[in-house]
Amino acid sequence: FTNLAVKNPYPPELAFSKINFFDQDGNQILDGLESGELVIEIENIGKGPAKSVIIKSTESSGKIDFLNNALIIGNINPNQKIRASINIIANKTISNGTKSIKLVAEEQRGFNPRPVQLNIETQKLVPSEVSINKWSINDGEFGLANGNNNRIVENGEEIEVTININNTGAGAVYNSMLYLSFSNGVLAN
Repeated sequence: FTNLAVKNPYPPELAFSKINFFDQDGNQILDGLESGELVIEIENIGKGPAKSVIIKSTESSGKIDFLNNALIIGNINPNQKIRASINIIANKTISNGTKSIKLVAEEQRGFNPRPVQLNIETQKLVPSEVSINKWSINDGEFGLANGNNNRIVENGEEIEVTININNTGAGAVYNSMLYLSFSNGVLAN
């Protein structure tokens, strides 16, 4: 048997055509504990199809976590563009500066594009300080309440509770939730 070299007359040619970074507050700086999104566009400018394409992302300092660092793109036909997103989040120990994210695409047969590097400006975590500064009970007969307006939660009444939450810290609050707990016999609608 003789080994014959087979040349693909119509190879794919992949290229990263666009990479955009979006963060939660829109200032293009990834703050500590802030999440963001890398929107990537990869295209096949070659004459043949690209097979089983995967995009992988890495960051060497370990200060940025990837929620999906290996994206399965699949096949990309000639002259086709595919858009994909990678969700990221800065950990709480990130410092002021710039972090580099490397994007690598792998094609099943080795027709890989050049890797790209994206530099993202980062900022250390500025803590927030959240507190409840005022609350009130409405047990009257306006709004959703139905009671006797004595501001005491009594058996059989429907009440409204208004809670004012204040952030006196220097940092923003992201993805926060308030959980209310009720004692026995109190039902929440």
